[in-house]
Amino acid sequence: MPATIRECMIDDLPAARAFLAALYRDRSRDLHLDELPRRLSKFSLVAERDRQVVGLVIAEQRSTQDLRNEIGHDAFPDDEIYLEIQDLFVREDERGEGIGTALVRAVLERARAAGIHRSMVYSGNADYVRIARFYERCGFRMWHIFMTQ
Repeated sequence: MPATIRECMIDDLPAARAFLAALYRDRSRDLHLDELPRRLSKFSLVAERDRQVVGLVIAEQRSTQDLRNEIGHDAFPDDEIYLEIQDLFVREDERGEGIGTALVRAVLERARAAGIHRSMVYSGNADYVRIARFYERCGFRMWHIFMTQ
């Protein structure tokens, strides 16, 4: 049975918090669960199968206007509105089933319906090669890279 994609609601917060805790388990200082209710919008979606939330994407409409030292300001023309995909998580036992791809496609469709035609994603995940390949399959292309030693 394919997953159903729908807007993330307040009732989904416990599942969303659990997903984000797992996503940021290696970078817990970046985990700000108290901010989660404020981050929910029409660009926050869940994937549901058998009444269980199995995936989550959180994205935000952003503007390059008045942004300093912000990647979006460099990537897109001034005053350009874009969608920033901030978090994507699929339950480990559901990975490889197309849920992540469905969530990304759905949030991009919502953005286009809202008049947003540019999008960006970046990742702090150590498994960056796999992450980059996934987003390339979703139509993204590499624009910028940070590396540390």
